[in-house]
Amino acid sequence: MAYLDGSYLWKDYFYGIRLKNSEAKTVMLLSRYKSSVDYTACSFSPGAVRIINFNDSDKTLIKDAKLLENETLTNGTILSMSVEDSNVSCYINGRRAINSEVPEMSPHGGVGVKAEGFDEPNKTFAFGDIFITEQNLQ
Repeated sequence: MAYLDGSYLWKDYFYGIRLKNSEAKTVMLLSRYKSSVDYTACSFSPGAVRIINFNDSDKTLIKDAKLLENETLTNGTILSMSVEDSNVSCYINGRRAINSEVPEMSPHGGVGVKAEGFDEPNKTFAFGDIFITEQNLQ
C-alpha cells in the first residue's frame, strides 16, 4: 500500500494512476484515507469494480458492477476515482464504471493505492503518472 503524505485534510478530489504492470489481481484506489482500517476504496479486479467502505475494520460493500470485456488491469490501464461529499465514482480508462453515495464515509482524508492478490511471492506492483485535481463544488 502507498499513501500520499500530506493529503489527510483533503475533502473532494479526482485522482488516478496508470498501471505499469499487471501482477496484482486487485488494485484499490483509496480515498478519505484516515488509517489502514478507515477509508473508502474503488476496488478493481478481473471483470469487476467495487466501491467498498472500511470503517474501524468494518468492511461494507457499497456497490459492485461488471467491467466490460476489454477492460483489464494490464500495463497502461488508467484507473481513477472521484470523491465529492459522499458520492464516489470509479473509472477505468476514462469511462465511469460505477458510482454511489457512501453513507458514513469520513468527511476528509488522503489518497492512496493498494495492491492485493499476487499469484507468486516476490511479485511487484508498479504504477506511474499519478494525477490529482481538486473538485470544485460551485
